[in-house]
Amino acid sequence: FRFLDLPGEVRNKIYAMTLSKTQQALIKYRPRHASLRPRKAESDKKPSRRPYMGLTQVCRQIRQEYRPLYLREQPIGLDMVDLNPYLKAFYPITDSDGMVSKSDYSMRSVTVALNYHISSLEKCKKGIDLWPMLNIWANAYRLEAGFGRYSHHGYQSELDGEAKDMYRLFGRRVLEDRSCTALVVAWRDLLREGKLAAVRVHRAWKKNEGPYIEILFKPEHKESWMDAEVSEPPEDWLNKYGFTEMEYFNIKVGVVVDSPVKTGLKK
Repeated sequence: FRFLDLPGEVRNKIYAMTLSKTQQALIKYRPRHASLRPRKAESDKKPSRRPYMGLTQVCRQIRQEYRPLYLREQPIGLDMVDLNPYLKAFYPITDSDGMVSKSDYSMRSVTVALNYHISSLEKCKKGIDLWPMLNIWANAYRLEAGFGRYSHHGYQSELDGEAKDMYRLFGRRVLEDRSCTALVVAWRDLLREGKLAAVRVHRAWKKNEGPYIEILFKPEHKESWMDAEVSEPPEDWLNKYGFTEMEYFNIKVGVVVDSPVKTGLKK
């Protein structure tokens, strides 16, 4: 018999069984260009942590039935430089306004890895824009998100100021005992209001300045003290949105001057 000949209730039970014991899958963006990168031999393949992913790529009906369930239940981990290509592939802009409808996405858990080696992509002028991810996080019904490192002998997370500071983008401060403070609601609300154009992370050190996070507003939503492309935020602004006492990054706030691609969530 054909799988699609089964009643919908039976198919749903099968889908639920495939997602009952999911493990975090580490995703690596590795585009294959013709024969430049050969396919791995079958004997080299490790057991997949996504054994049922193929169901998201079968026929249209099964994709429509299974894909939302899969994206909602499969926890993933990926490098920060691979985050935007992943979001572009699985959570594309779906209407003429350049917005992503809330009904078009779901996500359970994502861990964004900070590589010890700073890549060429991270050294570019605009750094890595985390606004697409933060936009989804702020509007998601249920999404566990965080930052981490690749497994490394002797790693002490409590001393990793860079990773700890990155958690501020998810509205929390990591304490000495590795617990987190309560959510900074004002920051999440700011993300939800659609006033921001970009949140760029600059990990690479530049001449005369250290690493920094650049929070850019849309021109129509800038505050009175934002009189330049990049301004020094007042202390009360930093305190309101949870960016005081940073260990590693400086915070810069400004107004976007280029024309960003519209990204957002349709209410």
